[in-house]
Amino acid sequence: MRSFLSFYKNIFAVVIGVVFLLITPLSVAKIDDNSNVLRVGIDLTYAPFAYLENNQAEGFDPDFMHLLAQKSHKIAEFNDTRIENIIIGLESGHYDVVASALYVNGTRAKQVDFIPYLQTGGVLLVRQDDKFNPQTLEDLCGKSVSSMKGAAWIETMNQISETYCKSHHLQAIMVKEYPSAPEASQALLSHGVDVQYEDAAVANMVIKQLNNSLKITSKNMINPVLIGLAVRKNDTEFKQYLLDLIKSVRQSGEYDLLLKKYNLAYPNQTLLQDNIDFIATDLAGNLKQIQNVEQKGFNWSYFFNELINPNFAKASCTVISLSGLAWLSALVFGLLLALGNRSKRLVLVKITAFYIWLFRSLPLLVLLIYIYSLPRFWQASSVVLSNPFWAGLIALILSESAYMAEIHRGALQAISKDQIDAGRALGLRYWSIQAKIVFPQALRIALPPLTNQFVTIIKLTSLVSVISLTEILLVGQQLYTRNFLVIETLTIVAIYYVAIVTIVTWLIKRFEVSLDVTKRSNIATIEANEFKSISNKENNLLSTSKPSKYVLELQHLSKNYGNTKVLKDINLDVNWGDVISIIGPSGSGKTTLIRTINGLSDLDEGTIKFEGIPFINGGQIHDKQFYNRIVHLGMVFQNYNLFPHKTVLDNLLLAPEYHGKDLAITKQLALALLDKVGMLDHAYKYPHQLSGGQQQRVAIARALVMEPSIMLFDEPTSALDPELVNEVLQVIAKLATEGMTMLIVTHEMSFAFKVSNRILFMEEGQIIHDDAPNVLKNSDDKRLQQFLNQNER
Repeated sequence: MRSFLSFYKNIFAVVIGVVFLLITPLSVAKIDDNSNVLRVGIDLTYAPFAYLENNQAEGFDPDFMHLLAQKSHKIAEFNDTRIENIIIGLESGHYDVVASALYVNGTRAKQVDFIPYLQTGGVLLVRQDDKFNPQTLEDLCGKSVSSMKGAAWIETMNQISETYCKSHHLQAIMVKEYPSAPEASQALLSHGVDVQYEDAAVANMVIKQLNNSLKITSKNMINPVLIGLAVRKNDTEFKQYLLDLIKSVRQSGEYDLLLKKYNLAYPNQTLLQDNIDFIATDLAGNLKQIQNVEQKGFNWSYFFNELINPNFAKASCTVISLSGLAWLSALVFGLLLALGNRSKRLVLVKITAFYIWLFRSLPLLVLLIYIYSLPRFWQASSVVLSNPFWAGLIALILSESAYMAEIHRGALQAISKDQIDAGRALGLRYWSIQAKIVFPQALRIALPPLTNQFVTIIKLTSLVSVISLTEILLVGQQLYTRNFLVIETLTIVAIYYVAIVTIVTWLIKRFEVSLDVTKRSNIATIEANEFKSISNKENNLLSTSKPSKYVLELQHLSKNYGNTKVLKDINLDVNWGDVISIIGPSGSGKTTLIRTINGLSDLDEGTIKFEGIPFINGGQIHDKQFYNRIVHLGMVFQNYNLFPHKTVLDNLLLAPEYHGKDLAITKQLALALLDKVGMLDHAYKYPHQLSGGQQQRVAIARALVMEPSIMLFDEPTSALDPELVNEVLQVIAKLATEGMTMLIVTHEMSFAFKVSNRILFMEEGQIIHDDAPNVLKNSDDKRLQQFLNQNER
C-alpha cells in the first residue's frame, strides 16, 4: 500500500513540477535597483489604511510610502491588488514591497519577511438597532461573524470555538470571510451575519461612511496585532534600504505626525517581543543577520496534506450542488424565455428581449452583491437571501438563464416548422407539441453548448465567495491568505475544479449519446403474440356511418399572403368516398387549399364544414371542437414529417396516446396499418434508417391510425426518387379502392386520372375545372390541355 501511494505521489510530483517550472520565471523577475520608482503592492479597499479617492491612492499606507519614496528621491507607484492575491504579485516581481496593513503571523513569515511599522487591534460591530452587545470573542459563540479575508483574528476566533465554545457546550463561531471591509459591513446590514469583527481604525471609518448605521460594542481593543511591510526573502539590500528610510522619517518626526493624523501608533516593545520570531528586525529596529525561518521551492508536504483536506471535499459538494441547481433551473427558465422571445405576442417578445439584454449585460459579481444586500432594503427577504447559497443560486439563475435562452432559441429555430405542422395535424395543442416533439429534438441540438455553459457555471461559483459562500476557491483563499503558499494552494484548487468538470462533462456526454438515435442499435422485433392478432384489423378502418350528406364543404374560402390573394372564393363539396386529385401549375394555391382545410394555414374568409358541422370559420381562432375533430382529417405531407427521435411504431402511437385512446387496441391497429403499407418489419426502426418511400408509407399509416373520415395528401411523391414513387402510389391506390375519401395534391397526372373520380384544376387561386377525369381529358380548354400536355408522365 505504501509503495502504491509512493508511486502516485511521484506522478503528482512530475505533473505539478512541470506546471511549477512554467510559472517559476514569474517568481524570479528581476527588480531594477536603479529605478526612480518605488513599486508598492496595495489593496485600495481597506480605508483608512488604503483607499481610492479622486483616482488617487489615499490613506495611511499610501501616505507612508509617499513619505519613504520622497526621502529616497523616488516616486511611489501603487499596484492595486486584492489582499488574497497580493503576495502573488510580490513573488512575481510586479512590485518591490507590500504596504497594505498586512498582519504579521508565523505562517506568513515563512513566505515573506516582515518589517514592522504599525500596530492595531480589532473591535466588534453590530447594527445600530441591535440589542446584542458583545464585548469579547467569547461572546460570539453561536453567532455568525463577518471579516475581511485573511485577517489574523480569524485563527483566533477558530481557536475560541474549539476551546471555549465547545467546553461550554455552545455552538461554534461561524466566520464568513469577504473580499473587503465594505462587503463585510454590507453583510451585517443585510442580516447575513450577526457581528462584524474589524480593525479599530477601519471600523471608525465604516461607521462614519454608513451614517452611524453600525456601532462598536467592545469597550477595549481585542487581540492587538502587528502590521508589517512584506518583502521577498533574501533581498537583504532592499530590506536594509527600507529600514534606513523608516529610521530617517522617525528621527525627523514626520512619521509621528503621520501616525497622529490617522490616530494610529508605532508598535510597542511588548508586541514586537511577542512577534520577534516572525519579523526581520530585532527590538532595536535593526535588520537581523540570520534568518531562522525560510521556505524555498514548491512545498510538497503542504500540497499533499491539503489535497485531502475535508474542507475541500465539503466545498466541492457545495460547488456541485450550487452549479447543478443553477444549471437545471436556468435551463428551464431559459427555455421559457426563448419561447417567449419566439412568441407571436409582441408584449412577450419585448419583455423577454429586455430581460436577456439586461442580465447578459450585468456582471455576475455586481448581481451577487446586489441580491445579497437586498435584505437591507427589503428585510423580509433576509429569510432566504441572508444565506449566501440561496443568494448565489438566485444570482446565477438570473444571469445564466439569459445566456441559455439564446442557446435554446438557436436550437428551437433549428427544428423544422414541418415538425410543428405534423403535430398540429395530429391534433396536439401547443405545449404538447413542444414537450413531445420540439423539446426532445431541440435538447439534443442544444446539449453541447449547454454542457459548455454548465462548465462555465461551475467555474463561476468561485465568484460566489464574495458573499462568503464556502466554495473551493474560498477555502483556498482562506489558506493562502494566512500562509502565503499561493501556488501550492491554487494548484489544489485547480485539481478539484478539473476533477468536477471532468466528471460532469463525462456524465453529460453519456446522456448526449443516449439521446442520439443514430447511435442506437435496433434489436427489437415484432413478437409472435403481437403479430397473431394483427390480421384483418385494417378492414375496420372505414366508418360505415355517414352523419352528413357531404364529408367536407368549403364555402367562399379566401386567403391572402400580404397583398397577394392566393385563394379566391373557393367553393367545394366533397362526397363520401370521393377521390379528388387537385392539379395545377406551381403557385396556383393547391397546397394552401389543403393546409387551410385542416387549419395549418389561417383562413381569412369563408367557412369549412366537416361532417355537416362548422369546423373552421375565416378570421376566427380555432375552438375546442376543432382540436377534438382535427384528428379525423388525416394529413400526409410531401416531406413525410416523421418525428426523427421516435421509432416508426412510436410515431403511430403518439396521437392516439395523446387523445386518450386505448393503447393496447391502438397498438394492434398501428401494427396492422404498418403491415398494410408493407412496413411491419420496420416497426422499431427510426426514420433515418428508412428510405424516402418507406418514410412516406409510415406517414400514411400514421395518418390512418386515428381512423380519419378523409385523407389529405400534399404532393406525397414530390420529395421521392423516381424509383420510390410507385411504392407510395400503390398504397394510395389501395386506399382508393377501399373507399377512403381523399383529397390529393399531385403532379402525377397519369396516377391522378387513374385513381380519381373527380379532378380539380386550379390556377391563380381559383378552381377552374371540377369534373370527372374523362371530361377533363376531352375538354376544349386550351390552357388545361397545355398544362396536361406539359405534365404527362
